[in-house]
Amino acid sequence: LSFDVDIIDNMMQDGDKMFTITIRLIPTCLPVNIMDDSTNVTIFDDEVARIQFNSTHFNGSELSGEVLVIIVVLGTTSTKDITATINLIGTSAKASSDFISTPLTATIPAGATKTTV
Repeated sequence: LSFDVDIIDNMMQDGDKMFTITIRLIPTCLPVNIMDDSTNVTIFDDEVARIQFNSTHFNGSELSGEVLVIIVVLGTTSTKDITATINLIGTSAKASSDFISTPLTATIPAGATKTTV
């Protein structure tokens, strides 16, 4: 005997989940010897939230003293806060003389799709 158990894709990144299947003897008049048993099933989460900058290039001016950088969540919405460390690396602009290079921490709250840094 075999049977299928339908799995529901909830379209949320919520980690792997488990449930238990049990079998119990239903008394009948037939001589059947079945022991009660159980097994566990793991549902692997197939949604992956991915974060990235919403642009390949951002502009800032020395006059304004800052640049607004936006990070977005692609894929499915996370049920937990997403926290990332952002490192600032100089190329033609030099750390400490052109921009403050202290690493930043960005947190996108659970259910949100973007944040600004």
